[in-house]
Formats: sequence, structure tokens, C-alpha cells
Amino acid sequence: MTNSAVSQTYEAPDRPMHSVAWVGATQLIFAVALVAMAWGIVQIQLDVWAQGYLAMGTLLCIVSSINLAKTLRDQHEATRVSRRVEGAKLERFLADHNDF
Repeated sequence: MTNSAVSQTYEAPDRPMHSVAWVGATQLIFAVALVAMAWGIVQIQLDVWAQGYLAMGTLLCIVSSINLAKTLRDQHEATRVSRRVEGAKLERFLADHNDF
């Protein structure tokens, strides 16, 4: 088995693309939640410093959620890459030691 055949065997499949409807719905839900939270903070009967505290907490929650999603995605992709490399090494070993 040639090196090109080994690399073709363990290529990562293309990522499944999300539909336009899914992406649009996700963005819309995020926007609605953000606007509703901002509206609630503005309308609540609290001092300005308390409203600012709630707004900063909301922003921190959004940023940390994005960072968590990116970290989990990166860990998953790293696992897929390491499995591909291990699989390619095994395939090469088997090809080199094939008696048939």
C-alpha cells in the first residue's frame, strides 16, 4: 500500500454543513435572548451600578460560553487528528508487514 493510499484511507471527512435555516435560527435566538436580557436590565428598578453589574455579568456569561464552545471544539478536533495519525501508523505497519 502506498503512502497516498494510507493518507486517503484516514482523511478526515468533510464537516457536515449546517443548513441555512439552522444557522439563521441560532443567530436569531441569540439576538432575541441578548435583546431581552438588555431590555430587562434597563427596565428593572435598580440603581445604575446594579444595572451595570447585571450587564457585565451578562457579557461575561456570553464571552465564557463562546470560549467554552471553542475549547470543546478544539479538543474534539485534536482527538480526531490524533486518531487519524495513529490509524495511519497502524495501516502503514500492517502494509509493511503484509506477507501476502
